Amino acid sequence: MRVAVFGAAGQLGRELVRAFSGSHAVSAFTRGDCDVADFEAVMAACLATGPELILNASAMTTVDACEKDVDTAFAINAMGPRNLALAANHLGATLVHISTDYVFDGTADRPYDEWDRPNPISVYGRSKLGGERDVLDLADRSYVVRTGVVFSTKAPNFALAILDRGGSGDEALAVVADQIGSPTYAPHLAAGIKALVLTGRYGLYHAAGAGACSRSDMARVLLEAAGHDPARVQDVTSDVMAEAYPAPRPKMAALECRAWRLAGLEPLPPAQDAVAALVAELGLPSLPPNVAPAPEPAAAAPEPDPVSPPPPASAPASAAAPAGTDDAATSLTPLDLDVRGTDAAAPDAAPVPEPESAAPPAPQASVHVIDASAADLGAGGTREGSEP
Repeated sequence: MRVAVFGAAGQLGRELVRAFSGSHAVSAFTRGDCDVADFEAVMAACLATGPELILNASAMTTVDACEKDVDTAFAINAMGPRNLALAANHLGATLVHISTDYVFDGTADRPYDEWDRPNPISVYGRSKLGGERDVLDLADRSYVVRTGVVFSTKAPNFALAILDRGGSGDEALAVVADQIGSPTYAPHLAAGIKALVLTGRYGLYHAAGAGACSRSDMARVLLEAAGHDPARVQDVTSDVMAEAYPAPRPKMAALECRAWRLAGLEPLPPAQDAVAALVAELGLPSLPPNVAPAPEPAAAAPEPDPVSPPPPASAPASAAAPAGTDDAATSLTPLDLDVRGTDAAAPDAAPVPEPESAAPPAPQASVHVIDASAADLGAGGTREGSEP
């Protein structure tokens, strides 16, 4: 199957390339390759590669920057998914769009499920809600996947910032205690999305780490897992950090993955397991007791086409370990951490490259990294600054 990943240089985009390249031909588009807000660029990229499955992990995720540049936020987070939906229909492809827990206002006293009414309180949340609505309204075959508190070995994200600060010095780390989310490890989420597209059950899903915890509690789990003193974490409230992070954030942003479970999919691992997997991948010596790191995804045999698959009777066995926001917590000296980590791509980062080899890889397990701009594919050039 031919797969196109947009936002391939970001945390989740990179893991999607890895997850799908084991058994499919993947074209990986970074921000510099194709500006999803440019309809002509999107169409040119899709026509050049002919994907049967489109994965959109591209977004403007800098929450405070979205408040200041509303048009750019909506161009990328709303018009971008709309453009991909139209391109998917033109090609007869399936579209998976990644959305966010920030579509909710955070006033609930429990985690939000897929049937709760969105009510975003920030430009970022409003623009992401616009994108998911356009995908569900316009794309003939689509999945919208909301997630939260995504982290991985790729900086910047909340988890790496805590580990970095926790491993240097012994100063207290002030972290917000009144923002609740569902920490999600990017490789787990990518594996879950791969399982989801095989179900053929299109629609809206929540896919996030099982359970819920505050940013400060997650920081303690991270420090303890890495062998540092969790008592260094100092609980503070969001208003203390308002000067550093002025855009409103939902207090309760944890996700209940009800539709996910009812579709027969395995829940994503909880925060402690996700942190253990991160620590193991980073090569740090300490792990929480009795917690095994997530296994590396194994190369898989060619799988059924997700465009018209038979519905499964139960959870797919391959959904072993699926899974963000990372801008709200900070230390006593505010961390430069306003990239939420869900799907933002660093400008100079690159997706998983095609390995150098005398023999070309098999078509069902190849990664085609697009290194030409959209203009070279026959459309208009990209805009700078479309992703943080």
